Amino acid sequence: MLSEASSVQSPTVSIRRRTCVVCGSSTLNSYVTSFTRVPDKQEQWVTVLANGDAGFEDQLKASLATGRKYICYDHFDRQYFAQRKTDDGFELIRNRNPMAFKNATFIRHVDLRSTSSFVPDDSSEEPIPAKRLKIMSDLKGRGGELDPNSMTFLMKTIFLHVKKTMEEADEARRKHEIKEELD
Repeated sequence: MLSEASSVQSPTVSIRRRTCVVCGSSTLNSYVTSFTRVPDKQEQWVTVLANGDAGFEDQLKASLATGRKYICYDHFDRQYFAQRKTDDGFELIRNRNPMAFKNATFIRHVDLRSTSSFVPDDSSEEPIPAKRLKIMSDLKGRGGELDPNSMTFLMKTIFLHVKKTMEEADEARRKHEIKEELD
């Protein structure tokens, strides 16, 4: 006869994960958005993300033709996010386009140099397809080791840091303008 304790199963917590169609990283559902299905906008997104790589552009179009796909927040500028009103975390502001980025400096919205300062690098000697492979290998699995509470804490910390940095920049700009007016 089975004991009562052995017949009771502990509930398992299921965390929904999505795979980014661009970098292939598996990430939390709260850190992705649906890839747009509006034809003109989708074409624009694909062009920006491919960054001149025709092979990757064709691969992305073929993947998008098979159904609903997702893109992680890593491919959007940090200024395109707003604090959620109802729960913790960020959400992408509507009608924002993803960005192309420098592969050498791009790190998951923790490295503030990687966003809001994109400068096209035409002088690179490495061809784009090789760079694309580097992106996929460097970004694969990042963030997968964080549980929801840790991710929430991380996102709040990033939000506060970004907010503080932007306020400091605004204050410095105001001081500079006042100084120029006095001179």
